[in-house]
Amino acid sequence: MNNYEKFTVLLQQYLRLLSVAQLVEQLTLNQRVTGSNPVRETNSESII
Repeated sequence: MNNYEKFTVLLQQYLRLLSVAQLVEQLTLNQRVTGSNPVRETNSESII
């Protein structure tokens, strides 16, 4: 295996890792959970 082939293999592996890392970040930071945000605005006056 010459240097070009080694570089190509390493680059492909690196790009795969980047895409997995991006997917994990999206799943952990951008999840939308129903009910996690109030439907209407709340304030202390309406609660008391």
